[in-house]
Amino acid sequence: MSKFLSLEPQLASAVDEAVRRYSESGSFAACNLPSLEVGYLFHLRLLEASYFAQFLDDCGFGEVQMSAADWIELLGIRAWHHFLIHKWRYDFARVYPPKT
Repeated sequence: MSKFLSLEPQLASAVDEAVRRYSESGSFAACNLPSLEVGYLFHLRLLEASYFAQFLDDCGFGEVQMSAADWIELLGIRAWHHFLIHKWRYDFARVYPPKT
């Protein structure tokens, strides 16, 4: 699993592009995932984005009128780079602490 922590910065732009294609088409087939690693990181992005979306909805932000494509890009790309990647790394470190 720690492999993905080190791969994420290198593959971030490919994952961004996959999220963008998914947000535009609404289809996983359009994502054209180039590797298993990009596919797994894409899955993690959408998973973390869905958790964050639920958090925002619980906080009362669910009434904002945005298209599904705009929400997917906001949560899967912008929120990832500014917030969710840090949460994901923190959660990973809690479950798999560094070996001393």
